[in-house]
Amino acid sequence: MKQRDATREWPASADQLTLAQLSRLTAIDMGDLSRYRSGGRRMSAHTLERIEVVSRIDPDGYLAKRSIHTYSHVAIVIKRESDSDVTWVLRVLSRVMQTALSLESRADIRAFHARPPKTGSAPWDALLASCAEMTWQRLMPEDPEPTWMRTVRPVPAWWSPVDYGPRLSWAFARTPINLRSRGIVLPAGELETV
Repeated sequence: MKQRDATREWPASADQLTLAQLSRLTAIDMGDLSRYRSGGRRMSAHTLERIEVVSRIDPDGYLAKRSIHTYSHVAIVIKRESDSDVTWVLRVLSRVMQTALSLESRADIRAFHARPPKTGSAPWDALLASCAEMTWQRLMPEDPEPTWMRTVRPVPAWWSPVDYGPRLSWAFARTPINLRSRGIVLPAGELETV
């Protein structure tokens, strides 16, 4: 008997969402999703997991229909913009954190905190995981964080997306413990929007 190749099969639960909705929630390109759905392109186990988690947790498309940006969207913004506009990236991240804190249903919170794609930078991945961890802990204190948050390693040397120069000790003192535990220096105020 031939063994099923799980990395080729489109999950049936994903058919409840449009490709546009699925793309917004998973941060996977719509063209790639179309090729995965038709079987024209093989998807990795990680991609399949992202699609399955979102389609199981957001079966009626609540998050997708409202165009709510998640941590997956921030990962894409970081990948594209972190070298050119750190201020804007931090603004997007802070707004996503605010959106997360406004969610009420456990299913929405889980979908929102689904594993994002890698940013291409270990320090930015650590920052993203730390921020997601902070909102998760406030919203779901009785539940353990998703595995992806726990497996992101600290950066090997102290890192900050902002150059604080002589004010580094000031910035360090105002950095939340979730960020410091991963070697990141970023005062809480940098993650608040006006």
